[in-house]
Amino acid sequence: MKFQINQMYVQPPVLSVRNKSFALSNILLFTCLLIAPTYGANSDTTAATAPATPTASQAAAPTVVPTVVPTQAATAPATPTAKPSTSPVTEQGTTPGATSVSKMEELTLEDMRDVGMALQLIRQDCINVYSESVRSRVALTDGPEIRQPDSIPIDTSHLQLLPARREYLVYYLASMEPAIRLLAHEMSDAQTGVKTWIIPETIKKNIDPLWESWQKLVAQLNKHLDMLVPLFDDAEHNNVQVSKVAVDMFNDVGVLEELRRSVYKIVQDTHKPGTTEKIMVQHDTTK
Repeated sequence: MKFQINQMYVQPPVLSVRNKSFALSNILLFTCLLIAPTYGANSDTTAATAPATPTASQAAAPTVVPTVVPTQAATAPATPTAKPSTSPVTEQGTTPGATSVSKMEELTLEDMRDVGMALQLIRQDCINVYSESVRSRVALTDGPEIRQPDSIPIDTSHLQLLPARREYLVYYLASMEPAIRLLAHEMSDAQTGVKTWIIPETIKKNIDPLWESWQKLVAQLNKHLDMLVPLFDDAEHNNVQVSKVAVDMFNDVGVLEELRRSVYKIVQDTHKPGTTEKIMVQHDTTK
């Protein structure tokens, strides 16, 4: 989902997945046919050279008519039959001759780590949005240190708040929005069949409840973004409302991180030595 705030928000670039290409080389056989016709006395071929008149001593010898072998153009090559691949899945994950192009990969701990990095980015931007909405005046006795909360909300009852700056809020929103969209895109791929998680039954009973909660919370994050956009249009008068939405998003991200950690432990067990049960992810590139 895209967000634009009175032309202040510039859509960050979307990372693209680089696709490899794989070509099956065909070996073409060229058959060159040499036709060697024998020309008689009545031949009208101009390429043949007329024989010399025999001498008297050669009169008894038979007249030899030279045979000319004209150079023929190469005939059209026969269409070879492509040699089928012995592997059911090629380097790019395509199945030769199949109508569906797919790629099978094992769910790794690196995948789980990357999800955690996205959540960490969103969490920090929630704090940034909140800190901007509760920005206060600096007292004469305050030191030069910049103190930012590790968790929100904080007690602001004793603070004299300043108006929120719209350009700062837009910046933080532009930072977190691609990460939220990435999580939503992964969820959408699972729902549309672009990605299919192949999970053993013994693991599936533990994964399914976590996945259901994950879907609801990611969808909720998108709704929070929709709520923030109109508040930014009059940011200097919406400090309280902005801070509340930021806290709600922060709490949702916290629950998502707990879910991620639970799935991480399950995936970690599948990578232990001697474990035969694996979680596989099938990518359908035709969708």
